[in-house]
Amino acid sequence: MLRSFIGTYDREGLRSLRLEDECAAVISQRHALGPTFWVVLDLSESQALDRAIRLGQKGRALQLLSESARCCGPVCG
Repeated sequence: MLRSFIGTYDREGLRSLRLEDECAAVISQRHALGPTFWVVLDLSESQALDRAIRLGQKGRALQLLSESARCCGPVCG
């Protein structure tokens, strides 16, 4: 099942990834969190990304994201 996510990243890679429906606060505070983007992923692929983020493997998480993203772009507004 495809879902829309909001993510943040830094020089090391992917910092966070949350379902878009659950992160209105992230969108409103995006400047404090650093660069923010939206991405469409299959829910099954998001589990590997979450695991890499929890393990502190930000670069690996960003690589997985680039391989599995169906569509992505900046958060506008």
